[in-house]
Amino acid sequence: MNYGSVPSLDPLASMGFHSCLWPWPWICREDIAERTLAADREFDPDKRRKIVRGILRDLHDDPPGIYLYENIHVDGISNRVTTYEAPYGFIQYHTLELSD
Repeated sequence: MNYGSVPSLDPLASMGFHSCLWPWPWICREDIAERTLAADREFDPDKRRKIVRGILRDLHDDPPGIYLYENIHVDGISNRVTTYEAPYGFIQYHTLELSD
């Protein structure tokens, strides 16, 4: 159940899956869905930031779920790989280097 903001780093990116905006919602808070849509329509960064912070505050104070475990990501790489980066879970293929 991903509540992440990857790759956009937008904290509302997952609201399409975890709100009334999903066709088959597992949780539905109309107030959150309405404010999520309002934030998506807002072009002024300061106004949007205020809406988003309000949504996040409310979800913090009344969470829709409780994490029971932390997701762990394991990457296996060869000894031949000399440079490897995977920020936010995305492998940077363009920076990979191999030794002979």
